[in-house]
Amino acid sequence: MPNDEKIIIPVLCLFELRFRILAPIHKLPHYHGAQWSALFRYALKPYLPAGLSMANAGISCIPIETGIETYEAGEPAHVGLNFPAEHLAGICRMLADFNSLAVGEGHFILGRTLLLESVCNRISDKIYSVQDIGLLATASARPDGLFLTEEILTPEIDYLTQLQQFSIVFYTPLRLNRPEGQKKAKHTFCDEAYFTPSADRPLISLDHFVGRTGQLRNSVQQDTATSLPSGLSVQDNSLIYVDIPYGGKDNKWRQKSKDKDPVTLGGIVGKLKIAGTPDQDIARRLVIGQYTGIGKNHAFGLGYYVIPELDAVRAVKPLTRGKSLLQRALGVAELKIILDKAKDSSHGPDGLLFSDIKKAGMKYLEKLTSTVLRGEYQASGFRVIPLPKADGGFREVHIQNAVDRLLQKAVSDQMTPVIDNLLSKSSFAYRLGLNRKGAASVLKKHLGEGFTTGIKADIAAFFDSVQLDSLADLLQGLFPFDVLTDTIIPWLAAANLQGNACLPQGSPLSPVLSNLYLHRFDRDMAREGFKLIRYADDFVCLFQSGASVENDSAKIRESLARLGLALKPEKTAAIIPGSPIKFLGYNITATDIT
Repeated sequence: MPNDEKIIIPVLCLFELRFRILAPIHKLPHYHGAQWSALFRYALKPYLPAGLSMANAGISCIPIETGIETYEAGEPAHVGLNFPAEHLAGICRMLADFNSLAVGEGHFILGRTLLLESVCNRISDKIYSVQDIGLLATASARPDGLFLTEEILTPEIDYLTQLQQFSIVFYTPLRLNRPEGQKKAKHTFCDEAYFTPSADRPLISLDHFVGRTGQLRNSVQQDTATSLPSGLSVQDNSLIYVDIPYGGKDNKWRQKSKDKDPVTLGGIVGKLKIAGTPDQDIARRLVIGQYTGIGKNHAFGLGYYVIPELDAVRAVKPLTRGKSLLQRALGVAELKIILDKAKDSSHGPDGLLFSDIKKAGMKYLEKLTSTVLRGEYQASGFRVIPLPKADGGFREVHIQNAVDRLLQKAVSDQMTPVIDNLLSKSSFAYRLGLNRKGAASVLKKHLGEGFTTGIKADIAAFFDSVQLDSLADLLQGLFPFDVLTDTIIPWLAAANLQGNACLPQGSPLSPVLSNLYLHRFDRDMAREGFKLIRYADDFVCLFQSGASVENDSAKIRESLARLGLALKPEKTAAIIPGSPIKFLGYNITATDIT
């Protein structure tokens, strides 16, 4: 499509559906798109023209409460529903009938596990009861502010044309076909590597991405859309690839494969940092794309993003969570459980121990929780304790206040099982059910499979080299529309030396966040066909027999450099084929572990 052809703003309705959970829902994946889509697919069928599916109608169900594994009875649950205005009457009739429909299976079942309470029109910010939304379906005149219009989006478009740099945060997984000529095995879709600058490509053009923005999606458009000269480039990214399990006994892909394991789709979430000033047409496409989404599988809600710099002029109400992850983590009951198990150790700067907090009782925990949720809590610094090292000298241990450790442990307990499900099988540290012996066993297995060359290495000053701003960008994609990220990053910064924004080793949050930070390195190694066995910042990376250790080691260094990391020279050594590998306290060969 020529760059001077104006993209028309689609006539869209943007709803947020607000449910009440009736019975506990457990074992949800990180992203709930397939589960919500299954519910709406069946619910919509009688209310759409004959033969028209949810996907073909351009209807998107947008789960924004990612990172929630369990809903308890009585909790709220929110989900977005975007659709063309031509389906307004049918969808309003469906919503009016919703609670009486006998549809759903698995996690979300109407009348059994959830109840629709109200509908928010994100354009006008008006709340409709279930009864009122039914009346809207038969109204002869539509109220103002019901549809997305030129007037609503013009401030965003004009503001974007004034920026020299901005960012794009994918809050639902992006699943976008790669350009012709770049498709190859395991790279059919644009993954994080596609958007990653490298030594030979210091800036990545966004032309392919921009050529697919700003239109209602269907399979024909996505296959025929062309790239546009946007003048925009990716400076940096903090993206993570997320697998999306879906499918039940009636899933056609599962039937075809006869596989009992869950079928998965994949996509990227996180932040792109963009350089360049978009012209009016490109800005228009990018702004509209926030509300139409981009890429494949839009019925699952995939491909939705936001440009945070436009929040200052945005008229459309953002999607909201019914209950934030921070609220879930810092419930008084949850804090008390953690506190009851906590044992006194060294105190922080305020001199208080866990036993002192226990004496303060429930009223103190209630006040603490309220203070944090209001955004008024500030983490303290730390007390430095020098400990002697076995080889001489001292290392410093930073001890935070007990209350800081209590709060961070509660958030860690909330995040860890969610993030753990996203991590690579090559990561063995700080994970339930995994240990050093398991890592040694996997190393032995790979040696027996013919991966007999490689390197053993440590990452130099790993925790001190983690970039908190990059980590925050990852978390914004994984846990969007939540105060969690903006809350915990200052906590981590407070536990560091003055001006040194890194990951503090003593924080209860550091184990899970260190694995999340290195997940991109783990995936890089898998894409190269290497066999990585990583325990925190200590790893062995194996190559196929006969591979060039020098060339493959350069790929390891390049991957780490993108994360601001480097190998520790004195701890890096080539593996000698046939010789035992000393790793994690074991001597490992292809036949034995001692």
